[in-house]
Amino acid sequence: MELLEQPLKTGQSFAQSRPSIQTHWESEAMNLIWFLIIGGLAGWLAGLIMKGKGFGVLANIGIGIVGSFIGGFLFGVLQLSAHGAVGRLVTATVGAVLLLAIVNKIKKG
Repeated sequence: MELLEQPLKTGQSFAQSRPSIQTHWESEAMNLIWFLIIGGLAGWLAGLIMKGKGFGVLANIGIGIVGSFIGGFLFGVLQLSAHGAVGRLVTATVGAVLLLAIVNKIKKG
Protein backbone atom coordinates (compact mmCIF):
# COMPACT_ATOMS: atom_id res chain seq x y z
CA MET A 1 0.00 0.00 0.00
CA GLU A 2 3.00 2.27 0.33
CA LEU A 3 3.17 2.89 -3.42
CA LEU A 4 -0.44 4.02 -3.54
CA GLU A 5 0.03 6.48 -0.70
CA GLN A 6 2.89 8.38 -2.38
CA PRO A 7 1.68 11.59 -4.04
CA LEU A 8 2.55 12.30 -7.66
CA LYS A 9 5.02 15.08 -8.36
CA THR A 10 3.82 18.02 -10.43
CA GLY A 11 3.76 17.10 -14.11
CA GLN A 12 4.35 13.40 -13.39
CA SER A 13 2.00 10.76 -14.74
CA PHE A 14 1.06 7.63 -12.81
CA ALA A 15 3.20 5.46 -15.14
CA GLN A 16 6.26 7.67 -14.60
CA SER A 17 5.96 7.39 -10.82
CA ARG A 18 6.27 3.60 -10.73
CA PRO A 19 9.31 1.35 -11.38
CA SER A 20 9.40 -0.06 -14.88
CA ILE A 21 8.48 -3.73 -15.18
CA GLN A 22 10.13 -3.79 -18.60
CA THR A 23 13.48 -2.95 -17.03
CA HIS A 24 13.14 -5.97 -14.72
CA TRP A 25 12.38 -8.31 -17.62
CA GLU A 26 15.24 -6.88 -19.68
CA SER A 27 17.59 -7.53 -16.78
CA GLU A 28 16.33 -11.10 -16.38
CA ALA A 29 16.71 -11.72 -20.11
CA MET A 30 20.30 -10.48 -20.05
CA ASN A 31 21.06 -12.71 -17.05
CA LEU A 32 19.69 -15.70 -18.93
CA ILE A 33 21.73 -14.84 -22.04
CA TRP A 34 24.94 -14.53 -19.98
CA PHE A 35 24.11 -17.76 -18.13
CA LEU A 36 23.78 -19.61 -21.46
CA ILE A 37 26.94 -18.03 -22.92
CA ILE A 38 29.01 -18.88 -19.84
CA GLY A 39 27.48 -22.36 -19.74
CA GLY A 40 28.36 -22.93 -23.39
CA LEU A 41 31.92 -21.72 -22.94
CA ALA A 42 32.39 -23.77 -19.78
CA GLY A 43 31.06 -26.91 -21.48
CA TRP A 44 33.28 -26.33 -24.49
CA LEU A 45 36.36 -25.75 -22.30
CA ALA A 46 35.58 -28.85 -20.24
CA GLY A 47 35.22 -30.85 -23.46
CA LEU A 48 38.63 -29.64 -24.62
CA ILE A 49 40.22 -30.43 -21.26
CA MET A 50 38.68 -33.88 -20.83
CA LYS A 51 38.28 -35.22 -24.33
CA GLY A 52 40.14 -32.96 -26.72
CA LYS A 53 37.05 -31.58 -28.49
CA GLY A 54 33.65 -30.10 -27.73
CA PHE A 55 30.36 -31.97 -27.83
CA GLY A 56 28.25 -29.61 -29.93
CA VAL A 57 26.56 -26.37 -28.94
CA LEU A 58 23.55 -27.76 -27.07
CA ALA A 59 25.52 -30.45 -25.25
CA ASN A 60 28.19 -27.88 -24.29
CA ILE A 61 25.53 -25.56 -22.87
CA GLY A 62 23.93 -28.40 -20.93
CA ILE A 63 27.23 -29.64 -19.55
CA GLY A 64 28.24 -26.09 -18.63
CA ILE A 65 24.93 -25.35 -16.88
CA VAL A 66 25.03 -28.54 -14.82
CA GLY A 67 28.73 -27.90 -14.23
CA SER A 68 28.01 -24.41 -12.92
CA PHE A 69 25.77 -25.88 -10.23
CA ILE A 70 28.35 -28.53 -9.36
CA GLY A 71 31.16 -25.96 -9.35
CA GLY A 72 29.13 -23.54 -7.25
CA PHE A 73 28.39 -26.27 -4.71
CA LEU A 74 32.02 -27.39 -4.65
CA PHE A 75 33.35 -23.84 -4.28
CA GLY A 76 30.86 -23.27 -1.44
CA VAL A 77 31.98 -26.41 0.39
CA LEU A 78 35.63 -25.39 -0.02
CA GLN A 79 34.77 -21.81 0.97
CA LEU A 80 36.13 -20.40 -2.26
CA SER A 81 34.55 -17.49 -4.07
CA ALA A 82 34.80 -16.33 -7.65
CA HIS A 83 33.41 -12.98 -8.78
CA GLY A 84 32.53 -11.51 -12.14
CA ALA A 85 32.13 -13.21 -15.49
CA VAL A 86 35.59 -14.78 -15.39
CA GLY A 87 34.95 -16.18 -11.92
CA ARG A 88 31.63 -17.65 -13.03
CA LEU A 89 33.35 -19.15 -16.08
CA VAL A 90 36.06 -20.72 -13.91
CA THR A 91 33.47 -22.09 -11.46
CA ALA A 92 31.34 -23.55 -14.24
CA THR A 93 34.36 -25.02 -16.03
CA VAL A 94 35.65 -26.72 -12.87
CA GLY A 95 32.20 -28.19 -12.26
CA ALA A 96 31.84 -29.29 -15.90
CA VAL A 97 35.27 -30.99 -15.85
CA LEU A 98 34.27 -32.79 -12.65
CA LEU A 99 30.97 -33.81 -14.25
CA LEU A 100 32.74 -35.20 -17.33
CA ALA A 101 35.26 -37.05 -15.15
CA ILE A 102 32.40 -38.72 -13.27
CA VAL A 103 30.58 -39.59 -16.49
CA ASN A 104 33.78 -41.05 -18.00
CA LYS A 105 34.37 -43.17 -14.87
CA ILE A 106 30.80 -44.52 -15.02
CA LYS A 107 31.09 -45.33 -18.74
CA LYS A 108 34.43 -47.14 -18.32
CA GLY A 109 33.67 -48.95 -15.15
